Amino acid sequence: MRDLPRALRWILYNLFARTTEEGSKNLVWASLEDKVVPGSYSSSCGFINPSKFVLSAEGNEIQKKLWKEVGEVVVQVAPETASIWKS
Repeated sequence: MRDLPRALRWILYNLFARTTEEGSKNLVWASLEDKVVPGSYSSSCGFINPSKFVLSAEGNEIQKKLWKEVGEVVVQVAPETASIWKS
């Protein structure tokens, strides 16, 4: 992002970036919200419904594969987390 021209960076930041306060408000809201739809994600203090692919059997398999791969990478970087990823 730093290598982009200043004008383009300004446009991207103004379209997509959030302040620290806005981002933290969304995280706190999502962690305290009772009605969480599995597979959804939060944005602007609201949940976005998961796609049909995410809810499909194929999507479920991809989720498991991705989670396993993420765990392997994290354990390489932080071996002390290995017991957490095995459960």
